[in-house]
Amino acid sequence: YISYAFFLLLPLFALILKLIYIRRRHNFMRHLVFSIHIHSFIFMVMTFIIGLNLLFKNIPGAISAVLILSIPIYIIIAIKKFYGQSLGKVVLKFFALSFIYNIVFFTVILLASLDAINLL
Repeated sequence: YISYAFFLLLPLFALILKLIYIRRRHNFMRHLVFSIHIHSFIFMVMTFIIGLNLLFKNIPGAISAVLILSIPIYIIIAIKKFYGQSLGKVVLKFFALSFIYNIVFFTVILLASLDAINLL
């Protein structure tokens, strides 16, 4: 169920982007492609971290921390390049986007988990 949840989150992330960047007049498909781009990057970083942990049993937490911290930095840079706004606006909108998306993300994951263990 978690894989279906992640697939569902792609258009939800694009919808949140559409709402946050409503004045930009991008159509929904551009936001969706950008959403796929961001989720692909996150998937690659997480796959790399898991691969390192499988190959090296005691990999330092600093390596994982740097890789995880690269995600928000990459997202901020990608938003700045894609939407062409100043860094201040991008960071502010990134925090709004992250807050809303995390609420949606944890709700979807919780519902998928509860459904998986037959509590729904």
